[in-house]
Amino acid sequence: MKKIAGYFVNQIKLMFNFNKLSTLYMTLLNPRILLFLVFCFYQFNIQAQSKLVIDDKVGILDSEVEQILAEKFAEKAIELTYTVDFKNLCDYYFITVYKENQNIFSKIEKCNNKSLGLKNLGSNLSETNPQEKSILIFYAIWDAIQNPSDTKAEVKADVTESSSANFENESVSEISEHDSRYFFAPSAFGLKKGELYYNTIYFLLHEAQYGVNDRLAVGIGTTIFGFPLYATVKYSIPLNDKSHVAVGDLGMIGTYGSSFRGNLLFSTYTYGSSKN
Repeated sequence: MKKIAGYFVNQIKLMFNFNKLSTLYMTLLNPRILLFLVFCFYQFNIQAQSKLVIDDKVGILDSEVEQILAEKFAEKAIELTYTVDFKNLCDYYFITVYKENQNIFSKIEKCNNKSLGLKNLGSNLSETNPQEKSILIFYAIWDAIQNPSDTKAEVKADVTESSSANFENESVSEISEHDSRYFFAPSAFGLKKGELYYNTIYFLLHEAQYGVNDRLAVGIGTTIFGFPLYATVKYSIPLNDKSHVAVGDLGMIGTYGSSFRGNLLFSTYTYGSSKN
C-alpha cells in the first residue's frame, strides 16, 4: 500500500514539475519577455565593454581617422572615448601618441600605469592617407593589448634609454578633462569634434561649449539672472607638442530690454600638455 501511495506521489510531483517547466517555457517564448532579455543582454555587454582614450601629442588624428578607429575598436568590443571616469580607471586603455627622434610612437597603458608596451609607428605616419594611418594605429594598439609582453621589442634602438625612462614615468591616466579652459579664461587647447563641455562658476555663471571640429569651438553662456547673454568662438592652433595658441571672440548683449552691447577679441598661449 505504501509503495502504491509513493508511486502516485512521485507521479504528482513529476506532473507538477512538468507544468512548471511548461509555464516557464511558454513565458520565455513571450515576445515581450524575449525582447526584455535581449535588451538586458545588450546592456550588460555595453557596460562590460572596455574603453580606450588616445592622447594625441602629434596631431595625427583627424575626424576621419578617429571615425575609422572607433569602428574598428567597436568590432573588438572596445569603445573609443574622449572622457575618463576616474572612479573606474581599470575599464580603460590609455594610449599616448608622441614623437621622438623623428619617429612616432604609441605607448599603451592600463590603470595604475601598468605598461602594455611601446610601438614604433615609423617616421612617415603623418604622410599616409587616413585609411592607412588608421590601420597602422589600430593594429599597433590591438597587438599591444593582445600580446603585452612582446610590444617593447618593437621599439627601435635609436630611442635612448633615458628618454624611454622619462616617458615611462608619465601617466596617461592623468589627462585632464578640463584642459580647454582655466578657472575663468579659456586655454589654448580646443575641444574634440562633437565634444560638449558645460562649465559653471559657483552656480552663478553657466556656460556650454561645443567642438565643431578639432580646432573650432563655439559656446554660449549667461548668469543665473539671465543678464547678460554672451556667445564665444575659439580657434586653437597647435604649434608643437608643448606649445599651443588660440584666437577667439566674445560677444555680449544685454537682456530684459537693455541696450548693452560688448565685444572682446582675445588670444591665448598655453605651454604644456593635457597632463600639466
